[in-house]
Amino acid sequence: MAYNQDNDYLMIVKVDNQCNIKLININQCNYVNSLADNLKSSSSSSSSPSPSSSSCSLTPSKQLDNKQSELINLIRSQLKLWINSLGVQSAEAQNLKEPITCHTRFIQGSFRSNSPLKHNDSIYFLVHHQSVNHQPSTTITNNDNSSDENNRIQLNAIGLIRVGFRNLFLQQSEQLVNVNRCFSILDFYITRQRQGLGKLLISCVLKDQTININKCAFDRPTSALLSFLGKHFNLGSPQKQHNRFVIYDGFFS
Repeated sequence: MAYNQDNDYLMIVKVDNQCNIKLININQCNYVNSLADNLKSSSSSSSSPSPSSSSCSLTPSKQLDNKQSELINLIRSQLKLWINSLGVQSAEAQNLKEPITCHTRFIQGSFRSNSPLKHNDSIYFLVHHQSVNHQPSTTITNNDNSSDENNRIQLNAIGLIRVGFRNLFLQQSEQLVNVNRCFSILDFYITRQRQGLGKLLISCVLKDQTININKCAFDRPTSALLSFLGKHFNLGSPQKQHNRFVIYDGFFS
């Protein structure tokens, strides 16, 4: 389901509208463990450094901290491109006239700049982490000028979910109920279809939010998404609401 090579794998990146970044593990394919393994293997395969070189070299823990910092800076520099590009692709897949997810609206927390209602949404990206042999346009390179391919990293966002909390009026039996801070899935798109990546991304979001999927409200889901939820999460009989959200059995229990 996830890439399993040492330097070629998938990772989850969570970003809020304050541009705070959190890296989330996918099973054992997480960035920190992979870097630690790389540092361990490279140190065991290399010859013992001379006293002069060891005095100016970083310890593995410091190397790890530096690489994490560089990775986060690289992600931050790509956020606008990732959000706008995947937002447009999502809109096209849903036959929408304009994207419902774009960088400007995400940062400002509303669909319109003059809206008094602001939302603190988050976006989870599914990112392909890949080491490359040549110097790409967006890379991380260590300061030691090493030619090791492990020091050059390329990131490619291949999916996103935008989530947030909404105050919704939802139908419960014969009543219209006001649900405060309802966890809502607002946009969802994966560039690589039928590879298990969509299920992987949603599962990681649910785990990070510590919520069951039948407690989520889905904003204007397409028929393809409803079919996907039924196939991979056993969600049947969607309950369509007047506000175009959809909930499932167990939402109010």
